[in-house]
Amino acid sequence: MSVVKRFFAIEIKQTILGLITLLIIGIPTYIVIFPSSPEGYWHLFSGFVTGLLLAALSDFYLVGRLLKPIGIGFEPVLDGQCNQFDDINTISLLKKLPILFFLRILFGHTIFVAVIPGIYLLYQTKVTHVFSLGEATIFVLVNAYLCIGHALVKIFLAQTLVRRIFLPFFQLAGRLPANAEANRLRINIRQKIMLAFLLLGIPPLLVITSISWYKLDLADREKTGNYLAASALDLAMAGESILRQENYRYLRTLPTTMNRHLLLIDKNNNLLYSNRKVKIIDLQRLAKEVQKKEYGWFYWEDISALVGYAWTPSGEALVVQAIHTSEVVSSIKYIQWVIFLLAGIGILNAATVGFLTSKYLSESIRLLVEGMKNVREGDFTTKLYYTSTDEFAVLGTGFNEMVQGLAGREAAIQELTAGLEDKVRRRTAELEQAYNELKLAQQIIADELELARLVQQSFLPEKPPLVAGWTMRAWASPAKEVGGDLYDFIPLGDGKIGVAVGDVAGKSVPAALMMAVSISILHTAAKGHPSPGQALMRLNQLLKRMMPPRMFLTMTYAILDIREHRCRIANAGGPAPLLINPLTGTANYLDITGFPLGVFSDIEYDEIDVYLKPSEMLLFYSDGLVEATDQKGDFFGFPRLEELARSAPRELDLLIDLLLNEVAAYTGGSAQYDDITMVAIQSKAEHGEENQ
Repeated sequence: MSVVKRFFAIEIKQTILGLITLLIIGIPTYIVIFPSSPEGYWHLFSGFVTGLLLAALSDFYLVGRLLKPIGIGFEPVLDGQCNQFDDINTISLLKKLPILFFLRILFGHTIFVAVIPGIYLLYQTKVTHVFSLGEATIFVLVNAYLCIGHALVKIFLAQTLVRRIFLPFFQLAGRLPANAEANRLRINIRQKIMLAFLLLGIPPLLVITSISWYKLDLADREKTGNYLAASALDLAMAGESILRQENYRYLRTLPTTMNRHLLLIDKNNNLLYSNRKVKIIDLQRLAKEVQKKEYGWFYWEDISALVGYAWTPSGEALVVQAIHTSEVVSSIKYIQWVIFLLAGIGILNAATVGFLTSKYLSESIRLLVEGMKNVREGDFTTKLYYTSTDEFAVLGTGFNEMVQGLAGREAAIQELTAGLEDKVRRRTAELEQAYNELKLAQQIIADELELARLVQQSFLPEKPPLVAGWTMRAWASPAKEVGGDLYDFIPLGDGKIGVAVGDVAGKSVPAALMMAVSISILHTAAKGHPSPGQALMRLNQLLKRMMPPRMFLTMTYAILDIREHRCRIANAGGPAPLLINPLTGTANYLDITGFPLGVFSDIEYDEIDVYLKPSEMLLFYSDGLVEATDQKGDFFGFPRLEELARSAPRELDLLIDLLLNEVAAYTGGSAQYDDITMVAIQSKAEHGEENQ
């Protein structure tokens, strides 16, 4: 898992846990604030839970969008490609993440958890009348306060998460900017403390004030409603005889307490009496409301009126009393204004305490920052003085002791380094002299190696022999200045030529010395023995006595009979020769093997005869050809060599060039690991062709 994906997973996990916490805190709070019916709780909790789910889904999208530029800029750090982007920009984005996450929670969650469910509750107030406008407003305020608290917690969690996951990579790589200006935050600690005080102090006071105002208003309504219901019940219990007096004389004599609207309605919903000319109550809707019980009261939100009612004992008539809420005069109103005033005082106190606390903390930290700045600039006389007795005083004392210790160490360092410049200058001169001497010695070694290379080349034939009807080519490339590969053409007389390709184990000077010795002994062994197997057996006996430990010689030796077009071959540990026919497009390795030379005594070597048809070729080579490696370390290999040989051109020179080009392309310019040597012969249909 990449670093950015890990950060995304942890952030989503923290956010979901925060939303679950809001759910756990919110449900008991709503039950206490809103003692409602099961239907009301269903509307209340369904809107709240839906808002939490929408907030969680929005976080998946928003967090991914915020982390996308971080992922584009930060992933090259893990790949070692830090020069492809600006580290300062990436760190700047990381520093903005906590603020961006804070704004995401503050606005995004407030919209989904508070505003949208609040709109849903407002809709329910119009449709089902389960909630009032005040209850919906309190719901929005409570949820908004919960989201504000969640946002404040998130800003500190995000800062901790950024430091724990991202910044260690930059600190270990030494990419954090050294100057203080680059690390300066746009929001200082004083502003953070003020913001925390205001966000944690003002919303609770607003919520408490709103709830208290609303609860007192409900209590006032309930008191007035109960009075209206009781008064209506008294009139209804007076009996139908009183109510049916002529012209409702008794009702007309009743005092107009609280400017109430008194109505008498029969069971058919006909208005019998009203003490006001203007009718403010819809009788049809009233009939629906009073069918539930014999007497009671309710709040009619459309006309902002409290309505009390009671049926007569016979159920023939209904007594209704209504009063507009604005006409209710109660001491509770004054209590509400006192609460509002106290809330304002609390907000002012929170702002004042936040301002003074942030000023004290920021000033104390500012003194510490200035002291550290002076010490960084070399002023070790800096001292901090705190008049308080809290942790800042202890921190100031520790800072002063640290600066005093640094001043003593600085003096000791200056004393120790008094003559350091002269010592460094002398030592530098000595190192330059030693470097020049080493460079001269390296040049002498290089000249000697070049001379050794020329001497080694003198042991090899300058060019293949010129033989009518045959083409012969040779090519050798040591991995270093000198190497252990060898080849030779040995004239044996009677129309025969010895062809040898060998490889001394090892490289450089030791292998080159054994190569020179081996060529000299090879000529002696070849001219004294008519078959290649006997020549290799004699060469093995001679080399066994003089070969150093852990060294040996591999060799393929063949005797070419020019007139009979026959080649007799013996092999002492070398790669299998390759027989190529360019006319038919075939290539086959010859099955001839044997032990390397100089390892065991009394070894016999097998021989095979190969008759070369016109245009056929024989390729002898050292193992450096098939063991050439590419950038991944894979070998060139025998199968690839055989495949190239099948498509070999008819000219021998073109075959050598083809193999060299393919090896160079395969290695891709990487350093040559082993010596490479090739010798090729071809029988020609026409005689007299010259050899190079």
